[in-house]
Amino acid sequence: MIPTDLWRWPLRSPRHLLVTVAIVTALLTGLCLAVSSGRGRPHAGPASGAARPSASASHRAPPASPTRDLSQALDTARRFVTAWAHHPADWREWYGSTARYATDQYAQLLATVDPRTISATRVLGRLRLTDTGTAHTEVAVRTDAGMVSVVLVPATGNSGGWQVQDLRPGAQAVD
Repeated sequence: MIPTDLWRWPLRSPRHLLVTVAIVTALLTGLCLAVSSGRGRPHAGPASGAARPSASASHRAPPASPTRDLSQALDTARRFVTAWAHHPADWREWYGSTARYATDQYAQLLATVDPRTISATRVLGRLRLTDTGTAHTEVAVRTDAGMVSVVLVPATGNSGGWQVQDLRPGAQAVD
């Protein structure tokens, strides 16, 4: 078949046209999945105790300044995971102690979490920085239920602090 015949092949019969449409659809679907999977790892849903941001999120964090204190990011991650893993009887107490460290968007997602579904109860060992990009910082935190990765963004304003944008099961840190 010469290249000009290749373009005519789908029009030879309804079967050829259907096969062509199926192949193009499969290729486009695969391309979309490949592009979307490159943007981040899959997240556990609220049923597993880790809230995740919606795909329609339009909030972008401001770029981190190179002079930001990463020890504050580690401290914020430790405090957040400690609060997240604590399971008081009153849900409002749990939510208040976790939402104070979160971005507004992530705080809304924390409102959908039942803390009884969180298997972690405490933080173990040292925290590790796993990504110190310009827009966010990731911290690996070991809990008694396994590793979690905390994504932090610079806090709005001039406070120089950090806010939790996401919590993901597992972490990139090497044990």
